[in-house]
Formats: sequence, structure tokens, C-alpha cells
Amino acid sequence: MNKKEEKIYLEKFKDQYPDFPKGDIVVPDPKERGPDFLIVRRGKVVGFEVTELFKECFPNQTPKQLIESEREKVITEARNKCISDSVPGVSAFILFNNNKLNKGNRSTVAEKLSNIIKNNIPEIKIPLSIKNNCIGLNDIPPQISSIMLYRPKEDCNHHWSTVPVGWTDENLIKILQNALNDKEKKMTKYLKKCSTCWLLITSYGWNPSSFFNASKETISHKYSSSFDKAFYLEEFTKRLIELKLIKNA
Repeated sequence: MNKKEEKIYLEKFKDQYPDFPKGDIVVPDPKERGPDFLIVRRGKVVGFEVTELFKECFPNQTPKQLIESEREKVITEARNKCISDSVPGVSAFILFNNNKLNKGNRSTVAEKLSNIIKNNIPEIKIPLSIKNNCIGLNDIPPQISSIMLYRPKEDCNHHWSTVPVGWTDENLIKILQNALNDKEKKMTKYLKKCSTCWLLITSYGWNPSSFFNASKETISHKYSSSFDKAFYLEEFTKRLIELKLIKNA
């Protein structure tokens, strides 16, 4: 998550949390390795760290968010090629599978994807489904299972996206505690820049790597942390949860 995205989440939190500290929001020099933001008012400084929550992965397994990022890069590259080639606008929904996709084969997959769509523009308001027949006759890359194409009207823009497939995790106790523990390692550095420090843990919720819906057990659990306050914000459900904390000794 870059600084712009962190600031967006901070502003969303500010809008939802009535007791947000009053003061100026300051972005510290990243070289100083303090919290992401400082809320400064009359000499009082509250540190604010923002982090994003993703599903855990098994050892030697590629994190789901990296797989999603690679798929988005393929779609962007393929869509841009169609735009530059003046291909008529189309809505494209691409279903990827678990076959290997990385920087090394990204451009090859994107090239094939753009060519398939370029050569299969559907009629207006008539959906077209292209499935991978697994024997190479339609030249769909092995990383893609199917493509759904649709044109709502003659003059439309390109709208391409992946088809999100996954399950929703509800028990988030372990991964929330892990997120707290990870930021806990930097607490000494944070407190050099502020007297109190808050943590905002966020989840996007629109991609499988962040399909979360915190359970009652997750909400009522008491977490171990030295942060003065910690919160969990679900972007998809718009829920803001203040985590119950037990201060570390």
C-alpha cells in the first residue's frame, strides 16, 4: 500500500470515527522510520500507522495478493494494446486459473489475450463466452479458463476485469494478532516521534485475498498489543471495529 492509499484509508477512518484526534495530519520523512502519519495539535502528537490485511498463505506459496496483482497487470497490458489498436470497446470478464503467471510470461499472456478479444468482438447486446478447450485450438493462454465478452452499445469504452473467485474468512483472530505483532516490532521507533500511537488495519474486500467478514468472536476477542488504540476497517462492508487490547508488559 502506497502513501496515497494509506491517506485515503485514514480519511475514511476519520469520517467514521467521531473521536478522531483533532489536529493537523502530518506525513513524516520516511527516512525517519516513524509511524505513517502524525496528528499534531498544541504540542501533542498522536502517531498513526496504517496497514493492510490479507489472507495467510502456506509456506512456499505465492501470496494471493501478488497473484491478483499479476493478473491485473496482464489485463491492463492487454486492454491498452486493444485501445492502441483501435479495437471497439467491450466489457471483458476474464476468469484466471492456478497455472503459473509471473513477470516472465506476463507479456506473452497479455498479447494472446488482446488478440483473442480483438478477433472475437461480439454483436451488440449479445454476450459471447470463450472457454479454454485445453488443447490449444482457440489459443487461449493456459492461465485463463474463460473469457466473457459483452457490448452494451456501439460506442462504448473498454471495461475489463477479473472474475473474483474465493471464500470469505470470518475468524480473523490469528491474522489480526499477527498484524499487531508485526507492527509491534517498530513500536520503539514510533514512540520517538509521538507520545501515543494508534494502528489502523484495513482490508479492501473486493479481491479474494481480502474476502473477510469479521465474526462476533473476532470482534469480542482481546488482543495483545502496546498500541494505545487499534482498529479494523473493512472496506467492503464499511464496518469499523475498535479492537479490544490488553497492554503488553
